[in-house]
Amino acid sequence: MSLQYVIDGYNVIHHRSFSKLTSNRLKDSRLALINLIKTRKLAGSFNNKVTIVFDGYLSPEDSRALRESSLEVKIIFSESESADEIIRQIAESSSGNKNLVIVSDDNEVKLFAKLFKVKYSSVKEFLKDEDTQISRAKNDNPEPGLNYSQVNDINQELKRIWIDK
Repeated sequence: MSLQYVIDGYNVIHHRSFSKLTSNRLKDSRLALINLIKTRKLAGSFNNKVTIVFDGYLSPEDSRALRESSLEVKIIFSESESADEIIRQIAESSSGNKNLVIVSDDNEVKLFAKLFKVKYSSVKEFLKDEDTQISRAKNDNPEPGLNYSQVNDINQELKRIWIDK
């Protein structure tokens, strides 16, 4: 059975683990969230559905970029309501559905999940504690490898053990 993730978008974006990945521009952060979900398979199987709920309105200039990048991810802008209220409505309409997973660190949203008996995941759990991987992806710096003298020392030791015997 596939899961349905409902993500409190700005709550994830403003989480300290996620903020290491994003730039200061808001639309880039939203795109980064969508791309992170896709590339890291944070929702698990491709059969699982993802809905991201953002507070406010989608500006016309951001509309195209978000729509193009979110073909597999449903995006909801709460407009005049809060994202928490939209998430509450989704949880209420899915009351008791064990396949619904709400992702947020907001206490009120967590309370909705308990009240309507749906699964809940903290942002940290959803990001799978990938703080170091997220940081590495932002910096694009590979892990430092062995330097030449270390490689040479290892090769000499292996030669002594295996060949010179």
